[in-house]
Amino acid sequence: MLLRMTTRVCHSKVLCGRGTVAIPPPRVAHFEHDLPSRAMIPSYARPAHPRLRKKLAEMAAWNDEAGPNQLIAGSTKLESSPRV
Repeated sequence: MLLRMTTRVCHSKVLCGRGTVAIPPPRVAHFEHDLPSRAMIPSYARPAHPRLRKKLAEMAAWNDEAGPNQLIAGSTKLESSPRV
């Protein structure tokens, strides 16, 4: 870990008080051993490829209908701003 102290942090002040901090209990670890979906050797990759294509098609459909991309109509002419 590298702690980089910046000017804003080094030149700031705040009053601190003592208190207790409630630390939540650690979550129970859960691991699902699903080797066919993680190791792409040929015998696992062949059935996984259609699933991948389906996911990509769903993402493309979502992007076309309600995705984050927007087309904003405007002039295609390049205009330079006046220099000050």
